[in-house]
Amino acid sequence: MSKKDNVMPDQPGGDGSAQLRFVNPCGPTSPISETGTGVEWPTHLDGLAIGFLGNGKSNVAGFLDHLSSVLANQGAKTACSLAKEGPMADCGEHRYREFQDRCDLVIVGVCDGGTAASTGAVDAATLAGRGTPAVLICTDAFAPLARVTLPPDMEGVRMVIVPHPLSSLTSDETVALATTAFDDVVSAITAGHGSLSSSGTGSRPAALKRIDDDFVITDPVTDEAQASGLLYELGFTDGLPVFVPTPDRVDALLGAWPPEKRPARPPLIQPRRGLATPSAMAANAVMTGLPPALMPYLAATLEAAAHP
Repeated sequence: MSKKDNVMPDQPGGDGSAQLRFVNPCGPTSPISETGTGVEWPTHLDGLAIGFLGNGKSNVAGFLDHLSSVLANQGAKTACSLAKEGPMADCGEHRYREFQDRCDLVIVGVCDGGTAASTGAVDAATLAGRGTPAVLICTDAFAPLARVTLPPDMEGVRMVIVPHPLSSLTSDETVALATTAFDDVVSAITAGHGSLSSSGTGSRPAALKRIDDDFVITDPVTDEAQASGLLYELGFTDGLPVFVPTPDRVDALLGAWPPEKRPARPPLIQPRRGLATPSAMAANAVMTGLPPALMPYLAATLEAAAHP
């Protein structure tokens, strides 16, 4: 795809802006179907048995340890504190069961990267689906990705947002960040206030509506760079510049990939557990600028990676 293809289609306005239609790059909804409906959230900290699930990233243990200490000062107790080997590691049935058996609530985090955000959301949703409410702590740079990863109407997970980054902070800065986040964490646990921001900032996401399998950004869009930024705000990218997966661009890639050579069943992609349908694969390929002629090779590589 060339830089010449830098035109925003669909309903141009008199000022050169347009409403932007694009193909959903996330594909079908994650098969994590539990919404945590019926999860009982606590109303106070006194005697509350809290679990902590860390992702193994730098400074996460220090952040969660300090948060555990200040929560204990308010009457809560740490019932279980576990850390995965890294953000890509599977939490595992044994860890889920231990949290379920020992904890009234689990704090998951801190998600300050793309993999950490998506796997953290999966862990939080899994715990909520088992009846244990979860507070998911993310940095503001990756909170949109975590929101997209969570199943719709997930009542058993509440988010707390802290400033990015965490991993590059000093020990003292990590403690200070955990202290700053404390009030928001307590509010998320006891008052039902999710998606809080300890940085005191937050911008309005772009207006979005769905038409069939596509999305339309109804805010005025004037160029590709602005559109790429809006896709990031909406949680469809990790912040790197992308080409917008408009229907025409997606169709061009699908046209180079004969239907008879497509997999009979879409590959299952971790950690979001999404289905890599032809449309979703092509939309993601468009975002990278992949030439249409290479689409069959990308599809074969993805299918092989999904079935090692």
